[in-house]
Amino acid sequence: MASGANALVVDESTVRTARLRVLLSCTGVERVNRGVETFFASAFGALRKSERIMVRLLKGSGSAGADENVAWTVCRDSTVARMVGRATSRSGYAVEQWSSVPSVLREIRFFRPQVLYTSEANLLFALYRLRPLLGLKCVLAYSNGAPLRPPFERMDVVHQVSPYHRDLAIAAGESPERHIFVPYGFDIPGQYRALHALEKSSLRRKLGLPEERRIVLSVGWVAAEHKRMDYLVREVAALGTQRPFVVILGKIGPESEEIKKLASELLGEDGHSIRSVRPEEVGQYYRAADVFALASLKEGFGRVFVEAMVEGLPVIAHRDPVIQYVVGGQGRLIDMGCPGELAKALREEIPGSPEKRWRDMRERFSWERLLPEYERMFEVFAGHSMWRHVPHTSREHAAAMPNH
Repeated sequence: MASGANALVVDESTVRTARLRVLLSCTGVERVNRGVETFFASAFGALRKSERIMVRLLKGSGSAGADENVAWTVCRDSTVARMVGRATSRSGYAVEQWSSVPSVLREIRFFRPQVLYTSEANLLFALYRLRPLLGLKCVLAYSNGAPLRPPFERMDVVHQVSPYHRDLAIAAGESPERHIFVPYGFDIPGQYRALHALEKSSLRRKLGLPEERRIVLSVGWVAAEHKRMDYLVREVAALGTQRPFVVILGKIGPESEEIKKLASELLGEDGHSIRSVRPEEVGQYYRAADVFALASLKEGFGRVFVEAMVEGLPVIAHRDPVIQYVVGGQGRLIDMGCPGELAKALREEIPGSPEKRWRDMRERFSWERLLPEYERMFEVFAGHSMWRHVPHTSREHAAAMPNH
């Protein structure tokens, strides 16, 4: 498949006519607000509308429902998870995944899915080992949103959410039959409505943001690692007295103290706001801001770029193959590994109209556009032979496990 392609080529003879049963498993849903968890919640809502897929969600928190259940897990941030993680040289998130195995097996027995679909690699590795003992008959499908690199062993098939990572896998010798590229789907409204000046001022007052200053928004883990919020703070500070107001939204933990201190020193208490808000509130901040910037040098997909552009915001991001695919021609891509580049970009006007940004995102990433492709992807996955074992190697184990 070409790097920019967004369609599936499916042999219709392999597609089943009965409704397929697909079990989504994501322990972070209603517990963690990262891109992966947000996607699984969104995918569950979209697939429930499908006439070809019967879907069920196993999540880590919240309430059970007719098509969803809550897994018993050891929470990744708990003392127990950290202790077990240290003892096994794994993360608390890996421990959370391992602890979900009994709940997942119970759901498999109850729901009898043809496809188990997850982004939790440690869960798949465990199920793959248990398969011969328990006779598990579902296809183990991995969604590569928090991307692993090849080889992809101890799983049957892989959903690649970016053309870059699919091409990387094929170039490394992976079978194209096992890797299908379909981008993440989003709930995107059918019409774009821009806020009038008075509405924007009113929204800013409601959110406790300055009405007259330009606002730069960033959404992500409030830390120097990965999201590089320290770079963002320093670059805005370099703009001097006319610098914009900075709003950073994301998970706040012990590692956030460094960012808070830096922002206070360089931007002043009246020059920034660092907050953690509920997922349903983030949209208000996109609408209240003037520009969106994220300083991470790598992203598995970058859902926040789509969310920002759906609200019409101009985006500044790092020039990376995955980010470039997502942002397309609707944002400014720069080398954020170099000091001064973001400050320079913030001084310049970003071309394009808000409505054009919304339209591009809707045409490429809306569930209205992508649901048929997800249906076909799961139908192809269900037709995959789960007994095409690949020899286990310590190389794959070492490459994949530390990242999860």
